[in-house]
Amino acid sequence: GKSIENELIKRKIGKSINQISKDTTFKPEICNLENILDGCILALKFRFRDKVELKRRYNANHKTILGNTGKLHQAILNILNNAVDAFENEGQITVETESNDAFIEIKVKDNGCGISKENLQKVTDPFFTTKDQEGVSGLGLSIAKSIIEEHSGELSLTSKLGVGTTVCIKLPQDFKI
Repeated sequence: GKSIENELIKRKIGKSINQISKDTTFKPEICNLENILDGCILALKFRFRDKVELKRRYNANHKTILGNTGKLHQAILNILNNAVDAFENEGQITVETESNDAFIEIKVKDNGCGISKENLQKVTDPFFTTKDQEGVSGLGLSIAKSIIEEHSGELSLTSKLGVGTTVCIKLPQDFKI
């Protein structure tokens, strides 16, 4: 019936997301993560004009990795979009970078509504969404996660209801495509 058909469509789309993120046609380039973050913040300015106070704390000594700037931009844009959506009215987003010899870490923290324990397990699943707006696909974090993993990185979330959410991205410095 209808639900089996929907499940098949979801699986097909899930597979094609994995294909998109495993696209091998790009040549590795040097990606400056702080420039990518600034570009994403600039691209979202119109969305959070009066709504969001944005703080940047860039502390990474190493700012670059080999990767794909466009894809990293897309992943971070999806994460920032989610952070903006976490606010009823206004709130604060902090974007931080840290680095050590092995990793560059990017943290996006918001003081929005937070995510329940049960939902925290599901937020990176394709099509999972807690938003009931039209046109919300529930693919943002799923795509972000597959892009980060394609760069041999890790994406993790911590959250507390009513307190906020932190998305942490760890990217290895010596990653070679």
